[in-house]
Amino acid sequence: MPSPQTPHITMQNQHMDWPAVQQAFLAAGFDLVGVTDCMPLTGARLARWLARGYAAGMEWIPKSLHRRVDPRRLLSGCRSIVVAAAAYQAAGITTTALHPGIALIAHYARGTDYHHVLFGRCREAVSRLQRNFGYPRKFRIAVDSAPILEPEIAARAGLGVIGRNSLLLTRNFGSCVLLAEVLMDACVNSTGQNPPPEPICLGCRECIRACPTRALTEDGMVDARRCIAYLTIEHRGSIPRNLRPLMGTHVLGCDMCQAACPANRERLTPRSPFLSPVGPEGFKPSFQELLRMTPGVFKARFRGTSVARTGYRRFMRNVCIATGNSGDRALKPLLEQFLRRNDGDPLLSEHAEWAIARLG
Repeated sequence: MPSPQTPHITMQNQHMDWPAVQQAFLAAGFDLVGVTDCMPLTGARLARWLARGYAAGMEWIPKSLHRRVDPRRLLSGCRSIVVAAAAYQAAGITTTALHPGIALIAHYARGTDYHHVLFGRCREAVSRLQRNFGYPRKFRIAVDSAPILEPEIAARAGLGVIGRNSLLLTRNFGSCVLLAEVLMDACVNSTGQNPPPEPICLGCRECIRACPTRALTEDGMVDARRCIAYLTIEHRGSIPRNLRPLMGTHVLGCDMCQAACPANRERLTPRSPFLSPVGPEGFKPSFQELLRMTPGVFKARFRGTSVARTGYRRFMRNVCIATGNSGDRALKPLLEQFLRRNDGDPLLSEHAEWAIARLG
């Protein structure tokens, strides 16, 4: 039986009151929680994005279009979606390395892999609801692991609005949040939850001006073909030569549009920070360290982090480009050694040769 302090949940017809659901997810360590129904989205924005070719090589997105716009296809009997956000980087986003010779990794990837952390928090929240109230009986947890239109669903759940850089902008944490969703077979009475968010961007274009590769459009879309985050994480092949000089010293992800966003200048402290640096050097990898890495060293260095998901070849391709853009000619011998070690790999040799030539 629930304790007197526990918010009431009506068992009839599997209805749960919002305060109980919110309390369960906040207690698990999330900073923001919202809820929405499972009704389909229009998908109009996604359709325009796909029609323009902005999906680049992400062919799995159009293939799962019917499921992305209709969450009911992801869980039989789905009645509600709880959207939970965990904030990160309370000290402020920066887009410059701590000192010369250090490669840039996006802030969200500078510590423990958030996929595992947020999944565990969702499981804890669901277990608490099941233990106290018996529901949900069926559920599905998604942390960047299901075909869900995350920003749209999160906005509909009242967590924020979609910014001009296509990221969710929340009230208290800007865009520096990571999202998780729990689809469940119980209805949640949303009375008293987050009020509808107000527009934030209005006439602001700071993110568009800040993007070094001009990947952001005036109508709030991202052309993945030019996006540094896509190119360094998802893209598997050779990176277009015309974009390489624009990528700076980024080796995984990019925070440029977030750093420029006024919504990220004053934020609250996260409830339960989890992006603590992994390894003795934290996340301050030098080009000298990275260029010496073998596949085995890479695996050990980045075990348990989001960087590991990219894999050695893609990551080292990015390292070559960033080294070439560093302007540090003292790194040429290390690049040449790297080239000799990988002369049988067309992808790595091509990017190493480009970097050597760029350093002059």
